[in-house]
Amino acid sequence: ERAFRLISYWPRTRDSQKEARILPRRGAQGKRSNAVRATPGVRRPGSGRAFGCPSATSLTIAPHVDLLSTAACLRPARWPRVRCPMSRAFFRKTAAVGATTFLSRVTGLVREIVQLAVIPTAALEVFVLANQIPNLLRRLFAEGAFAQAFVPVVAEYRARRTSADVRDLVESVAGTLSVVLLVVTAIGLIAAPIMVLVFAPGFVAKDEGQFALATEMLRWTFPYILFVSLTSLAAGVLNSYERFALPAFGSVVLNLTAIVFAAWVAPHFERPVLALAIGVFVGGWLQLAIQLPPLVRLGLLRWPRWNRQHEAVQRIARLMGPAILGSSMGQLSILLSTGIASFLADASMTWLHAADRL
Repeated sequence: ERAFRLISYWPRTRDSQKEARILPRRGAQGKRSNAVRATPGVRRPGSGRAFGCPSATSLTIAPHVDLLSTAACLRPARWPRVRCPMSRAFFRKTAAVGATTFLSRVTGLVREIVQLAVIPTAALEVFVLANQIPNLLRRLFAEGAFAQAFVPVVAEYRARRTSADVRDLVESVAGTLSVVLLVVTAIGLIAAPIMVLVFAPGFVAKDEGQFALATEMLRWTFPYILFVSLTSLAAGVLNSYERFALPAFGSVVLNLTAIVFAAWVAPHFERPVLALAIGVFVGGWLQLAIQLPPLVRLGLLRWPRWNRQHEAVQRIARLMGPAILGSSMGQLSILLSTGIASFLADASMTWLHAADRL
């Protein structure tokens, strides 16, 4: 192991390019032996990069030399300063994403605290339902099945295809996905009363007008599925180009928007809880907006177009099927819990949501 380390990190100095001497250990009488020499090996492109560091070279040692006995006698004039720029870049990107994720968790906790402090718990459970429905669809389509199917495809296109192919992929997927999401959003806006009745049937029997309020709030929050799905598409493209910090910062923007609407905008509303639903709409739009400038700089922001016959679109659709089935089981349990809580006392859904979030 020591011999491998010493040889792998042998410095590329002016003298070692001509000849590398290996001095064996002193004999019993303290005399040196000059019978052992080694010459530098031929370095093929990339062959001398030990452990991913470009400063390493290789040596060829005479076959009659005992490698373990002579390894201790390697005495380069100066050990090289090993630098691994790839490792440092990886560490910086990992640290940036980790810090952004931590900031997202902190701002999310502050968001929950502010909402529970400002909005009465009985009214807040209406927002819990109106916000939960698009978030369940988000986990299925945007950050769940779609992200798992889209990111490998766009990464493969970037590695093996031309830039024009990548732009064509982004245009086709963005256009096709936008059309599908617009149809789904329109259906959600029209069928909002039916969705409230299905997901929270207990609201119908309550006397505080929660059913009508939940329907109105759902029509504000449901377009969030459109914004967050397009945000997931933009984030997948940026991640394939090694832009990680800004996509991870999107959830922080959403949390800060929710805090602003809960703390400063809601008190000016006749029904303060309605401001939270509007905050979800604005926050989803802001999440998408901050992803667009990097796409412009990469030359990938073009007008989306419908192209269902594109090979990548069909491949993504096939990959999304098993992912949707795999993640739907967990979401069904959440819907079942929400439906049961709607029949319980007022604010039951609020406490269930708060316990789950914490």
